[in-house]
Amino acid sequence: MKRILFVAHSESDASSLASDFMRFKGIELETVTPFSERSMPRDLSEFDAMVTVGNPETASDQDFMEREVELLRHALDTNRPVLGIALGARILAQACYAPWYKNEVRRTGWTRVVLTQEGRRDILFYGLPPAMNFFQVHGETLEAPHGALLLAGSEECPVQAFRYANAYGLSFHVDVTPVMMRTWTELTGERERSLNYFELMAADLAVHSRAIYGNFLWLIDICSSDGRARRKSPN
Repeated sequence: MKRILFVAHSESDASSLASDFMRFKGIELETVTPFSERSMPRDLSEFDAMVTVGNPETASDQDFMEREVELLRHALDTNRPVLGIALGARILAQACYAPWYKNEVRRTGWTRVVLTQEGRRDILFYGLPPAMNFFQVHGETLEAPHGALLLAGSEECPVQAFRYANAYGLSFHVDVTPVMMRTWTELTGERERSLNYFELMAADLAVHSRAIYGNFLWLIDICSSDGRARRKSPN
């Protein structure tokens, strides 16, 4: 059974879709948060991959994130697949020594994410349309790490998705719930419009979310097979 380290920065950072989907696929998830009894592991030797999710508004535990940066650098060094979503993408960019900066205006709401040519060919977006609608909470904008492939962008955010080796950073939220949106839009004028739009987009969002998670599991299978082949090859 494959094991994935699942890092969240608060209880409201992720819906149950990711964990339910992966457990249905036979994946064992080990969840770590700043408030859990389980501490951040020193390395990923016990895991096949790492997923990190979060809303930038919950980025309050600096020590936790510093340990996470070191763990992500270990993942990059050992070629472990990584999926960094929203705050997770920003922390992944930091692990790759890429800059990020505060936006003059906080962007909260739905956005149309458009795949680049590289994104259309990438395994993570296999079988998905060239443009999709996702929810975003952008207090910051990140730059793609040096040497990374730009996979997707939007009108207001040029770096919506990047790939560095086998690590992916997605600036948008792959899956959201009405509860999450109510929390994130509490102090904005976007709450009613965001919730209304969710009703229209829920079915498509679920299909796109499951496809992205499924493709990520596919990548883990490929990396695991390559690792076994290297271990069996003669010196």
